[in-house]
Amino acid sequence: MKKNKIINNTLSKIKFTLPIIIGTLACDQLTKLVVLYTLVKNQVVHIFSFFNFVLIFNTGVSFGMFQSNGMLGFWILILIALSLCIWLCYIIAQTNDRLEHISYSLIIGGALGNIMDRFLYGGVVDFLQFHIKKYYWPSFNIADSAIVIGVALVLGTQTWHSFKKSTKKITR
Repeated sequence: MKKNKIINNTLSKIKFTLPIIIGTLACDQLTKLVVLYTLVKNQVVHIFSFFNFVLIFNTGVSFGMFQSNGMLGFWILILIALSLCIWLCYIIAQTNDRLEHISYSLIIGGALGNIMDRFLYGGVVDFLQFHIKKYYWPSFNIADSAIVIGVALVLGTQTWHSFKKSTKKITR
């Protein structure tokens, strides 16, 4: 009986998280395809005074740090990202908080989108660029945005849970 409950709980989590992961991955890859078919490398399209589309291939990690042109760096980044995804799947299995499931699913979907880019294009396709006059924020994509939103939700959720726990201790 207990085994069935665990299986049903796991299936319920998969049914909830998988569409978020696939949706994030699909949005990311579709937007990248549009950019790849409409822009050439390093072409800048001015949209607003503070925002451009620009096609950049990032072979490093976030914000172009740790650029790696070698195969060792390529595989290290892939293994780190895949390990993170597996670890987050384990965390999803351990928690029953829906907001955490959403958060981790966004991170996984974003990480998988960037992993796909590394295999398909040799680097992550970045195309969103914000700037103020001559000061530019590093270019990014939908996957990066999903990861940042997911991390922010995790931090917010964890902070809220800590706050609730500390409030319960004070009121006792």
